[in-house]
Amino acid sequence: MIDLELLKRITRVLRALDEPAGVLVVRPQGTRVNGDFGELVAASVFPVVLHDDPLHPGSDGFFTGGRHGGQSLRGKTVEIKRYAKHGGYLDLKPTPPDYYLVISGPKTNEKPIDPWVIKRVFLFDGPRLHDDLVKHGVKIGEPTSIRKELWDGAKIFPRHNPDYPLSTEQREALELFGAR
Repeated sequence: MIDLELLKRITRVLRALDEPAGVLVVRPQGTRVNGDFGELVAASVFPVVLHDDPLHPGSDGFFTGGRHGGQSLRGKTVEIKRYAKHGGYLDLKPTPPDYYLVISGPKTNEKPIDPWVIKRVFLFDGPRLHDDLVKHGVKIGEPTSIRKELWDGAKIFPRHNPDYPLSTEQREALELFGAR
């Protein structure tokens, strides 16, 4: 269950900051680390549990539930990426996780310039994405240019995606991080 009141408090604090700052992320077993805003949102809004070790190789966590394209996500690894601006690039690992969950702000040519705004969320099947890119001769790395049609197919917010439908509660939580 999503704690909307906690997320509302977090958005008030973030918007009060003059400069971007690290967000405290609580990982399983009470380990606290300076973490990533995207990981905080993912662990709060999606059925994702972060790994105990923030330097875990290969992924940031795993899904505890949900479905994507008719397949269960339970136990599938997820790499969480957060970009303040959506520029069409994605930092990919040489060996893909099961999924990439990408949380981004506005496109590079759009306003506002606010590091906490969430305008789009994407969910990519990692191995399928890598296979498609290799097939098209794209070099995998950091950053990797991703074709627009792949971004469009992976978008799960703000528009509805039947492969990964968001609940009303998930949508409300993500909308809290919309433009002021």
